[in-house]
Amino acid sequence: MDFSLSEDQLELKQAAHAWLADRFPLDRDWETQDDRWSELKELGWLDVADAGLGFVEEALLLEEMGYVCYPGFFLGHVASVPGNGDIATVDPTRRFHRVEETPRFRAAAAAEALGVAQRALDLGVEHATSRVQFGKPIGTYQAVSHPLAQTYTDVELARSLVYWAAWCVAEDDERAALAAAAAKAFATLRDASRRYAHVALSADRIATRRRPDRDVNATT
Repeated sequence: MDFSLSEDQLELKQAAHAWLADRFPLDRDWETQDDRWSELKELGWLDVADAGLGFVEEALLLEEMGYVCYPGFFLGHVASVPGNGDIATVDPTRRFHRVEETPRFRAAAAAEALGVAQRALDLGVEHATSRVQFGKPIGTYQAVSHPLAQTYTDVELARSLVYWAAWCVAEDDERAALAAAAAKAFATLRDASRRYAHVALSADRIATRRRPDRDVNATT
């Protein structure tokens, strides 16, 4: 069985990534956000069936929305959850809403969490390669590079589980419940966010800690 994405799916993912990144940068005003729901409708993301697409494509969109911490109700829309947007999400700053955790919901939540984890990993790698101490990027130190390497393997395993779950849900496969539960458990409980939080906090402490024989700004 081939779980690799098709060329059309890759194009959709890349287009969504670019569109969302342009409209939801990390330095945006987080207090007053526009979910651009009408624009999602124009793009056809609210009813992918009209374009002959299915749940796998919706999962790819959710992954990219997680990457930018999209502020709208798309997770609930994809998971067919009724309500006004107050749904359980990977963002703890939003209010929670109790839902029935169907395989579709679990797979959708896992896809969004995967996007968050990938963004956390990317930020960690960016910081580790740009932050310099003692004349070297802090990523050259094992205390920083090893956790990031482990995070990479976690994210890639989560990606495999999410794509498997999305395929099972889309095909109404008998393993959908198992696949969705595994994907959600791994992507939301072992996502890269917590690991990166540890790396981000400890990396600077390690890199900037004064050593008795040299100044913190030393280059040798």
